[in-house]
Amino acid sequence: MGLNAAQATEIRDIFLLVYRGALFNAHWAIWVPSATHNHVGTSIHVTGSLREGFVHEFKRNYNPKETGRSVEVLPLGHVRTDAIADFPYFEDITFDITPIDQLEREALSVPAPGPSMRSSTATGPIRRIVVEDCQVWLKHYATHLVQLQLLSPEALEVLEQAPQK
Repeated sequence: MGLNAAQATEIRDIFLLVYRGALFNAHWAIWVPSATHNHVGTSIHVTGSLREGFVHEFKRNYNPKETGRSVEVLPLGHVRTDAIADFPYFEDITFDITPIDQLEREALSVPAPGPSMRSSTATGPIRRIVVEDCQVWLKHYATHLVQLQLLSPEALEVLEQAPQK
């Protein structure tokens, strides 16, 4: 099951970026390569920590191979081209939270996870911790895009199989 036939001729591939960590879960982001400069694109993700919570971020003119970090670039799925607007190409990466297309507006509609960790000095009743991080957020975001028929459903299986550590 994919995007409908009318949409199938107007799709672009997007990718899952996996940055593995030694101590913590891997960081996940979606990467949308530019249509004209395919070595760069936009990274859509949430950034932060379990203790402080997360915030949305768009990294534009981002080349995942030039970050100095080890990254796995996995095919995630197909997105309708009418949901993507390419950012003008510059040599420098820019960071912002202002959406320029539907894909980014939908990212902001999925709340970034709040703090999941309890401070050792916190008072009050102890409650069970539900850990929510960038991986949980990205799964919610991808599910939302699939429900809107903006992203091919195969992406959900890719996320289930993606490295978590």
